[in-house]
Order: sequence, then structure tokens, then C-alpha cells
Amino acid sequence: MLELVDGLGVVEVALAAKAPLVVATDAELLVAATYAERPLWVRMGAARYYGARPAGAPQASSARVKCPSDAELTLAVSVAAEREAESRAESCFARELARRRDWRAVR
Repeated sequence: MLELVDGLGVVEVALAAKAPLVVATDAELLVAATYAERPLWVRMGAARYYGARPAGAPQASSARVKCPSDAELTLAVSVAAEREAESRAESCFARELARRRDWRAVR
């Protein structure tokens, strides 16, 4: 079904518009196929970037943020460590999106 929705351009429109109903889990599902072979920080960062913020909210990105490893995102030793890793994933995604200007090109 996701392929049908994506074929209609709904995924790109929803993500580009940062639709307020797109929450992080929905956003993760929408970008899963495009980012399937990429590091987890790309999928998690995209989900947080598009799903967690209100439409039009600015996203600070930092060239100094180190992108988290898959282990940091999946095997965090605490809730605080998990949140920190997810926040870094979002910052890395925002930085790469600003650099590449196309959400499908983020690697």
C-alpha cells in the first residue's frame, strides 16, 4: 500500500509540507523504503525532523554534531542516552538536508 501512496506523490507532498498530522512514527514509515539501506540515524533523524516539529518551526543544525551509530540508537543504556542519540540523529539529518536540498539524497 505504501508503494501506491508513494506512487501518487503523497509521501513527498506530506514531507515537504511538514503536515502537522505526520507524527514521528508515521514519518518513519513514509521514509522507510527510501532510506532502507542507509544508517539508522538517517531514518530516525528524518522521522524526528518531519514528525516531531510543528510545521514551519526552524531546525538548528550544527556542523559539529557527530551522527549516532546504530548501536547508540538501538542499545542506549538509558532513556537520556536514547533521547540524546535521537536528537543528534535529527541534527545530522537537518544538516545533510540543508547541504543536499533533497530529502531522498540524505546519506
